[in-house]
Amino acid sequence: MKNKCIFAREFEFENKDFINYIINELTNFLDGMITTHLKKLMAVVVCLLAGMTAQAQLTATYEPYAATEWGKEKAVDFKLTDVAQALETDTTTLVAALNSWTAEGSTDANMFFLTTAEGLSDNYTQGGKGGFWVNAEGLPQAWSDDNSGLRWFNTISWTSAENEDGKFSVMIGQFPGQCAVGDTFKPKFVLKLGDKEATLEITINIIEKPAVDIPEPELAWGKLTIVEEITKDVTQKPRSGYDADKVEVDLTEALTKLGVSGDLLKDELSQLLFAKKAYITEDAVMGAQMSDSLTNESSAGAPGFWLRNFSDAEGNPTFECGRFAYDGDDCFYAEAFAFDTETGILSCNIGQMPNKLKGGNTYFADIYIVYGDKAIKIRYNLILPEVKVGTLEDYEKAGENTIRVEMEPAESYDTKNFSIDIETMVNALGCQVGEIDDFYMLDSEIDFATGKNQEGVGYWVSMEGKVVNWGNDAMFYVTPKADDYSKFGVGQYPGHMNIGDSARATLYFVAGSKYYQLNVDLVIVAPKQVEVVFESVAQRSIEVQQVPGEYEWTSGVEIPTEWVEQQIGTSDWVLYALAKLNDDGTEKEGNERYSKSYTCTPYPGFWMDGEGRNVGWNQTPTRVGITVASPEGKFSLMQHPGVVLGDVFRFPIFLVNEENGKMVTFNFTYSIVESVVEIEEVGSEDIVLPVSADDDGASATIDLSDVLKAFDITLDALANGQYLHGITADGTYGSGVSLYDGLAFNDKGVCVTEDPFMFFDAELNEDGKSITVTTCATADVADDYSAIGTVCFLIEGKRYVLNVKFVSETVFTGITENRTVPHTSLSAVYDLQGRKVVKTQRGLYIQNGRKYMVK
Repeated sequence: MKNKCIFAREFEFENKDFINYIINELTNFLDGMITTHLKKLMAVVVCLLAGMTAQAQLTATYEPYAATEWGKEKAVDFKLTDVAQALETDTTTLVAALNSWTAEGSTDANMFFLTTAEGLSDNYTQGGKGGFWVNAEGLPQAWSDDNSGLRWFNTISWTSAENEDGKFSVMIGQFPGQCAVGDTFKPKFVLKLGDKEATLEITINIIEKPAVDIPEPELAWGKLTIVEEITKDVTQKPRSGYDADKVEVDLTEALTKLGVSGDLLKDELSQLLFAKKAYITEDAVMGAQMSDSLTNESSAGAPGFWLRNFSDAEGNPTFECGRFAYDGDDCFYAEAFAFDTETGILSCNIGQMPNKLKGGNTYFADIYIVYGDKAIKIRYNLILPEVKVGTLEDYEKAGENTIRVEMEPAESYDTKNFSIDIETMVNALGCQVGEIDDFYMLDSEIDFATGKNQEGVGYWVSMEGKVVNWGNDAMFYVTPKADDYSKFGVGQYPGHMNIGDSARATLYFVAGSKYYQLNVDLVIVAPKQVEVVFESVAQRSIEVQQVPGEYEWTSGVEIPTEWVEQQIGTSDWVLYALAKLNDDGTEKEGNERYSKSYTCTPYPGFWMDGEGRNVGWNQTPTRVGITVASPEGKFSLMQHPGVVLGDVFRFPIFLVNEENGKMVTFNFTYSIVESVVEIEEVGSEDIVLPVSADDDGASATIDLSDVLKAFDITLDALANGQYLHGITADGTYGSGVSLYDGLAFNDKGVCVTEDPFMFFDAELNEDGKSITVTTCATADVADDYSAIGTVCFLIEGKRYVLNVKFVSETVFTGITENRTVPHTSLSAVYDLQGRKVVKTQRGLYIQNGRKYMVK
């Protein structure tokens, strides 16, 4: 007999005695009163009751149309009280935990997961914590322009615990054109709080959009019958970024006059929303011209428009704007229009072209909702208040400070950052951190220079300390690096300042009726003389994959800071790349073969050719950008335009201690792929192997306990599998071999298959956890011989790396007398609450700043 039970909600029973009591009572009842067949049926019910999962399940159904454009996502709401009850807590506790988890810099354990065939996933691929892009197989996958199998995505949000109508919302959206009518997805999300879980199951049914009869629109805006005119004022200061404000207009009465239902407007908004069209004639000097026609073709976040100001018949710019394609001459944008049928509100996001608009002006655009030959006309007025700061004499001086910044002569626009004693400044001004109105330099003795000319946020400064435009007279610039002005940066005009030069920028921070004076003294000093010759003492190999796409940084690879400091003796390292070749194609001598002339922002970073040489942005062979500042503290890479699918770049990057000359080399393999293949690094160790040309070679004992634990495998199985790989000359891991077969290397430590300088194989020791590795050389080994190589064990998408230092027996004897080489794990293991773990079980853990899962 096949039984099927559907529970809209399952409840957790903490007290098993209660369930046992029910079972016993039903059993007694069965024995005394019911037939054998009924006993069997009741037994099934009893088993189902006893076997209910110890978690609560909430369900919902969402039936969208197949999306053909962006902006069709919808929030699937669950009552906050139901979610809290499912987790056996209250809404205040739940919201506090969610807010803490998503706070910037939080290290709280992840709370929201997607259920997959492989278990719970926190591989957030959309919109930060809790967001997933999901492919047809139901697995999280990173977003890409070419779709790569993506189907739908989600993000999460919640309302305040004090709100009686509080909601926990799962926003569901589609990749346009990838879902078809009849498709059904049944994602299960799990929300965790401590050891309690709540399952949120959403059934997504893609349904057919019903046919609607929309009359042909009248596109000549002058011929439309306007049933309602609405004016919406939006006030913004001139902006240097693309940040936007949400703007709302109530259309409840207007839609009645138009004869359009809210549901129709919501579903067909992209068909009904129009803007005046701006166009450029062959005489582009005359500026953008106003068309007599409307368009609903989106040029910003759909449905939405970039808006450019029209010019009159003489080519003079006006303040009225119309829809135009995105370019630097646009004025502002109105995008992501959406209509809420419950409230009757039409919303959109309005923002500016950075550094384009001036205070004291009002720009406007007419947006139409057109139904046949009738329309609602909404005029959005973007009001930019005039900046009125008076003169220096209008303010009281609250304090003064001087900061000295030393820089070497610059060949790039590299910025050196410095911090400001913001607490002292705001205390003097009598305001809070973040409440400073603005900062200025002076145009004259008392007049503020309100027009910031360094990317709209900073000032270019001459040698005399005056505000100047970028060009021959510009020496350096000062620019804020934090919204609250607690950090600033100084950068030079390349080649304009020399050793011994100095200049001052005087900044005035204004709040209320007071100002605070900050003097920034830039002094150009001689480059640090590096007396020692650089020597690479250790290396790591890093593989990075990225899908094709311009100007997007990879997510970043953690720099093993403790390991770097251990190798070179400092955490204050300097980033280097390979320098350009000499004009005759030869490599420069000594330290000159390396470059620290940073050419890629954010600094420090480099734009490099295909061989990894620092050539800068404008050079023809430029292929790859790399930085350690985006995100901060990680290696991130970027493609130069022209890089295509299938390209592979291999290059070294160096972290150098300029005091002792020691450096570590990171060998990158950067591949442009159709989809990123994730390989989890489950551990890393440093080992030393002696090398000898004697007939018996040289041996060392290597403890593989951590390797065996990471893979949950026996030593015998590890040795027999084709799991051992070595880094080859092209920077990738070669084919797998068994421990018994071993690997061969050249004298530089590179894994080879022909003409080796040395090779090793292994024997298993009786302790079941260690091996004896014997390394033989095919030629004499110098007493001071040393080379660095990398091998790994790779099993089912997991990799354990062994960084090998090959040395002569003389060197090896100096390292250890008993010839048993201790290994050094990267770091201790911690659980997601930050507690040190001695023995791991199933679950997620953190090691060396990275998450990994023990299954």
